[in-house]
Amino acid sequence: MKKLSHLYLIGALFAWLPAVAQEHLSWRTDGTVIRDGTPLKTRLQVVYSALAADQGLYLAGDIIDSKGINHPQIVFVAADQSTPQYWPQTHSVNQFFLYQGHTYSVLYNGQALVRKGKQWLPSPLAFKQDPTVVYNRDDLVACTPRPLEKETRVQGSCYSLGKGWSTDIDWQHTAPAVCQGTLTALVKVRKQWLAQQLSLADGRLLASAPLAQPVNDLCSIRFDKP
Repeated sequence: MKKLSHLYLIGALFAWLPAVAQEHLSWRTDGTVIRDGTPLKTRLQVVYSALAADQGLYLAGDIIDSKGINHPQIVFVAADQSTPQYWPQTHSVNQFFLYQGHTYSVLYNGQALVRKGKQWLPSPLAFKQDPTVVYNRDDLVACTPRPLEKETRVQGSCYSLGKGWSTDIDWQHTAPAVCQGTLTALVKVRKQWLAQQLSLADGRLLASAPLAQPVNDLCSIRFDKP
């Protein structure tokens, strides 16, 4: 189960709340879904990811029991706000994404599930632990952060499931983003913030740019042409 200490990514996910979803659906971090001003409280007590798809809204979050134990759940709320559907999970859901006409969820342990009818079934897609999918068009590109522990030797990385490349990228708090057809990542090298631009085709480094301080909008970074 994902530890709460890792939920530094929540800030990035929640920066756009309240989020307009399907039709007039929006959601709050406490598990409330709102349609045309009418709230519907789900059983979730915290939400950390969402996706508008399949004529409704998917939520990933936790139900917290009387002993303070978090129980990860996937919840679907239809646009007509009929009774929500719940699917208990053994690991927290990092993210939902769409790919090749299907709705997927990817768990903290890297397992990907695909929605088939009323079920979430295991898919052949295999990610590294703690993935964030950053590109889902003609390929799947995902990134995994370096763990927060200072003494770890594990590095962050970005990788392509379809083309097979993988590149070490020592990022932590701000997930890499696709900007105008290339991948931009924010890393810290010897106390210096550095933006890196990489190819989506093969993961090679295209350009780098030093930064005085980190930025939230990676696509606002400008790289000098080689």
